[in-house]
Formats: sequence, structure tokens, C-alpha cells
Amino acid sequence: MWNEGNTLEKVLLAEPRPERARVFSLRRHNFGGWINHEAIRRQFHTLKETLEQHGTEVAVIPQMPGYPNSIFLRDTASMTHEGFIALRMGLATRRGEDEAVAAYLRREGFAELGSIEPPGTVEGGDIILAGTTAFVGHSRRTNREGALQVQELLESIGFSVRVVPVPPPHLHLGGFMSMVDPETILHREIPIDREVFAGYQTISVPDPSFISANVICMAPRLVLADASQATTIETLEQHGVQALVIDASEYVRANGGLNCLILPLVRAG
Repeated sequence: MWNEGNTLEKVLLAEPRPERARVFSLRRHNFGGWINHEAIRRQFHTLKETLEQHGTEVAVIPQMPGYPNSIFLRDTASMTHEGFIALRMGLATRRGEDEAVAAYLRREGFAELGSIEPPGTVEGGDIILAGTTAFVGHSRRTNREGALQVQELLESIGFSVRVVPVPPPHLHLGGFMSMVDPETILHREIPIDREVFAGYQTISVPDPSFISANVICMAPRLVLADASQATTIETLEQHGVQALVIDASEYVRANGGLNCLILPLVRAG
């Protein structure tokens, strides 16, 4: 079964091409500020090199013309041990990214488990697979119909699905929680029904930011974090989780975290 706490063996990234995907309205594209083009290119290369240095194979596609958010590949599809799910974006300005990535995955020979159909919307940041359990966020981007569709697909291949309301200020479930090993969940410290995480160890972080628990699990107990996540990094290290730290400030300015940037293609196990 697919578990996001296992070693990340292969991943897909989108290389920033701001000249091809300019933002003309911060609000329309849900950006928090204007991007420094040279800085985001440097940060992309640091991310790519860090992943490769720690054994992850990295495939790269260019950012899509006309789609500023297409640097956030996580949202476009969700990979499972039985193939990928072609998703349908909740943000209207992102519709088309999902279709392009699904077409790429088909060309590369990946099996397709299914797709999300209208009126359902699901973004990949709202799906976290953890062994026999799948966490599915009900958020501003993943509606009830979409959550039901993805639940049906995941249950068909053996997952037990837990639908989790995504608390503000998080855009996706992936800002609120991440796997740091196959049995341990990092999550933001807020009151929550403990049954949500039943069967897992937890690490809670007292950080109210929208990416408080958004990290990339590169291998069990080895994660990649943004330099701005000082409280998260300190908390992880107190619990014996090694955090590699890079600067992803331009991506954060675009309202995304590090885990939003990657589409995992292969994980160990």
C-alpha cells in the first residue's frame, strides 16, 4: 500500500517559467504577493538538487503557459499503488493543469485508477495516503461530491478513508498534516477529534501558519522543510525527526508549501 511516510524514490517537479505564466491578479490566482522570478528559479534548483542528493530521482516538466499555479504539481493528480487518480481542480483558474498532468502520466506509462467528474472537485493537497488509511480533506478546494468520488476510488483498492474537515487558515489538508514516517503524523496543534488519528503516533506543532505541518517526507524520519518553519523544525527535531532546511520563500509567497510542489511518482513499499 502507498504510504507517504516511506522513502520518496521518484518525483515530478515543474520548473518555474514566470515569463510564460505571469500573474495579473493576485486574488484571482490566490497568490499572496508578487514573485521574484530569479529567486524562485534559484529555489527550484535548490529543491531539485536536495532531493537528488538524498536519492530521489527527479523528473521535470516546464510550468504551463498561462497557469501561474502550475508550479504546485501536488494538486493535479494523486498517485496510488494501483495507479493515479486524475483530479479536477477546485480553483477555476487552475482547470487545465489537471488534464495536462494526466496526459503526461499516461504518456509515461502510469496506470490510471480513475478520475474525478463534475461537479466534484478534488485537489491533491487534500489527499494523504498512509498505509491502509487514506485521509481526505473536505476543504475550499475539495467539495463534498469530490470527496465522495475519491473515497469510492480509494476504497476500491483497499484503503479505509477518513474524511477530515480542513480547519482555517489551511487551504489544503497538507498544510495541516504530513506523514514523517509510516506510522507518525505531524499536525498543527488544535483541538480535534482524536479518532481522526487513531492508530498513528502524532507530533503536534504549535504554529498557526497555513503551512505549519507542510513538509516533504523524503524517508522515514527525514523531511524537507522551509526555513520559515522554525517552530515546526524545532518540534520535529525534539521528536527525533531530522529536518533538512531550504529557502522556499517565493513559493510560500504564492500560498504554497514545499509538499505542494511535488507529485510523488514512486515511493518505497
